Amino acid sequence: RYYLMRNMVLGQDASFSIESFIKRYNSDLANDYGNLINRVFILIEKYFNKEIPEHGNYIDIDLELIADVKENTTKILDNYNNLKIHDALENSIVIFRLVNKYLEVKKPWKSAKSNSEQKSKTATTLYISAEILRIGSLLLSPVMPTKTKVVLNDLQCHDFDLTFGI
Repeated sequence: RYYLMRNMVLGQDASFSIESFIKRYNSDLANDYGNLINRVFILIEKYFNKEIPEHGNYIDIDLELIADVKENTTKILDNYNNLKIHDALENSIVIFRLVNKYLEVKKPWKSAKSNSEQKSKTATTLYISAEILRIGSLLLSPVMPTKTKVVLNDLQCHDFDLTFGI
C-alpha cells in the first residue's frame, strides 16, 4: 500500500517493477523509518529503562528540528487534503530523515555514558526523537495502519494529536 500511494500519483499513469518496489521499501521504510524506530527504542530501553525520558532545556538544534517538523506537518496535512498523497508520504519520510540526521549530530549513545548534565541532554534528544517519531507515525497511519499502530502503541500514543509535546 505504501509503495502504491508513494510512487503512483492519483490520476496519472504509473509503472511498477519489483526493483523499484525493493528500492523504495529499502530506502524509505527500512533505512529511514525502520532505522529511526530501532534507534529510538533501543536507546530509550538501554538508558531510560524503556520509559520515554522527560526533556530538559532545548538548544538551537532542538528548536530548529521542532520547527522544521511543525512546518512539514502542515505541508503533509495540506497534501493529504489536496489528495497529493505521494507528496504527503515523501514529506513524512523527510521528517524521519531529519531526525536520523539529528541523532547523528547529537550522538545520544555517547552522551548517555557521560555525567548527569550530559544524561539530561541525552534525555532531551531522545524525548524529541520519540515525539517526532510519534507525529511521523500518525502522519503515515492512513497508508500504513498496521505497522504504525504497533509503533504508536509502543510510544503509548492513543490519540490522533499532531501537537508536539503533548
